[in-house]
Amino acid sequence: NNTLLRNIYFESHVLCDGVMSSLFRGLTRSSSIRSMFFDEEAAIGPNEIRSMMPFLQNATSLMNLNFYCTYVTPEGFSLLLRALRDSSLQKLTFSSCGFDSNEIQIDEDCFPNNLRILYFRDNGKINADGCHQIAKLLRSENATLEELHLENNQIDREGISILLNALQTNSSLKLLDLHRNEPNDYANEGIGLEGMKVVLKLLNDISSIESTLQSNHTLQCIAFKEKFAPVLTLTYEEGHIMGEISGMLEINKRKHYSPAEAGKEKVIRTQLDSKERAAWCHLQGVQHSDKPLTKLGPLLLPEALA
Repeated sequence: NNTLLRNIYFESHVLCDGVMSSLFRGLTRSSSIRSMFFDEEAAIGPNEIRSMMPFLQNATSLMNLNFYCTYVTPEGFSLLLRALRDSSLQKLTFSSCGFDSNEIQIDEDCFPNNLRILYFRDNGKINADGCHQIAKLLRSENATLEELHLENNQIDREGISILLNALQTNSSLKLLDLHRNEPNDYANEGIGLEGMKVVLKLLNDISSIESTLQSNHTLQCIAFKEKFAPVLTLTYEEGHIMGEISGMLEINKRKHYSPAEAGKEKVIRTQLDSKERAAWCHLQGVQHSDKPLTKLGPLLLPEALA
């Protein structure tokens, strides 16, 4: 019945089935635990997760669950997500757990309903196949994720494209971290020029005013190159696009309280200025019209200018 215990750390092979069953039965009576960390080179499978389930399903104060250097088997992973579905958990971390893409099977109907932050970092084996599974969480009508950290894996342009496509209809994610994936950032091609253009179109589709209004106005930060890499390695066109991406992300951040307001600002900045629109059309390969307002429906003009 402890009301003072806040954080629990498990290290150095201290857990076995018998110990876990007794321990977690006792922990169900605690109402104060907010964070739990597993930091040991061991495997957690269905038996271990079942031992934890009485606690996980009743821990109303648990906000942070962290697995570091702890291999969670595919069966254990699925069972863990089911156990956490109705929990209060907001942050879930799998770091250096050696996950392979085919070991990540996600059922969006059996995923923590209140999760805001998800880490799959430093696993090294998550590729485009894994991105297909993770993208389910972004496409879900009940998406809650605000931060998705996938740094230091094997996510290539195909994987990034899968995630960006999922974000076209997502209105919850604010941060997507993809740095230190393969190919290795600035040392090789990374996301490349075409990948940058996909990101730009996600944030502001210049093909029409309606498309701009329907673009992603929630994402505030996306990292797909090494954070401390020199900017001088960018080509002129890459640097230009990166600048425009930063500008759109800044609008989303500044107008975070109202995505609709962010969309309107993008329209005014990039659609109603003929020179600006021409430059954006060139970047996105869209045919430019000298009279952009002629394609604007009468019902959209008040909304764009309001």
